[in-house]
Amino acid sequence: MSKFLLAFRGAAAAVLLCASPGAFAQPGPEPDGPFMLHNGRQCLGINDEQLRTDGARVQLSECLGRRGQVWRSENGRIVSVATGRCLDVHGPDVGINGARVQVSSCHGGANQAWQIDRGQLVVQADGRCLESDGDEAQTWDCRSGSRQQWSIELLDAPAVTREVEAGPIWNKADAAQKCPATCGPARWTGAWHTTVQGRMSVCTCAWDARPAAIQPVQPPRHSGPRPMSEERFAALRDAMAAESFTSGRLRVLEDAARDNYFLVEQLRQVVDGLDFPSDRMRVVEILAPRVLDRQNAYTLYSAFTFESEKDQVRALFERLK
Repeated sequence: MSKFLLAFRGAAAAVLLCASPGAFAQPGPEPDGPFMLHNGRQCLGINDEQLRTDGARVQLSECLGRRGQVWRSENGRIVSVATGRCLDVHGPDVGINGARVQVSSCHGGANQAWQIDRGQLVVQADGRCLESDGDEAQTWDCRSGSRQQWSIELLDAPAVTREVEAGPIWNKADAAQKCPATCGPARWTGAWHTTVQGRMSVCTCAWDARPAAIQPVQPPRHSGPRPMSEERFAALRDAMAAESFTSGRLRVLEDAARDNYFLVEQLRQVVDGLDFPSDRMRVVEILAPRVLDRQNAYTLYSAFTFESEKDQVRALFERLK
């Protein structure tokens, strides 16, 4: 049976989800309000000088409650309150150990979907766990040890504000119409200003921290599909290699695609194993609808020699959006 370890930190409560071996996190409410992510005595965050950078690598540092260390949960994503960007596994690194972990514009992909399982943060894209690596973070095969154990500290803190681009705003009345919608679930503070004359203005939005409460926090378990594991993918490659003719290999692949999902990197490996352009394109046609990280399709283009082939792959993925 699952149990929770509660530890007090001043006016807030740190909540660590843990469970008996082999158990899974049960569905439940997401953290209610802003929080910090602890790994031992350090917290996950973004350096102040990189707050404006899309793709900034996350860091581990002393838990001071800086703007870059405050997060919120949104539909299974972990979102930086300071930037509005999502905790993200670098697309080309999905499927390998030591993948770069960063903040990037939220797009709903599997490399931005996280769940807590026995105190570990697991990314949906490849089932690997968030792990501390000195003063940086990476993903690695899930394993025991403190480097992959995370706790959530609910914050009782003042509202966090940030500026959100809203397009051109011409006057106060125009701001009163555009800024509330721009801030979305946050609160517009009434402040705005122009950054590029006639082209871009920003609204100041505030996320109000809610009173901290001691409660079991269980982010929901994602019921969405997961990519084929490395072991099963290796078995699929072996089964294809056992076929004497390409037609047989493609039939094996079609059978596997009916009930499994894949990553772009796995698709790339199958493509690289075939010689003729028509066969390689057929592989893309079979697997593309079953690929979870389609936002990484651009990494596949270099597998093809001619621009016409690359355009065909690009068009195929565009149709799946």
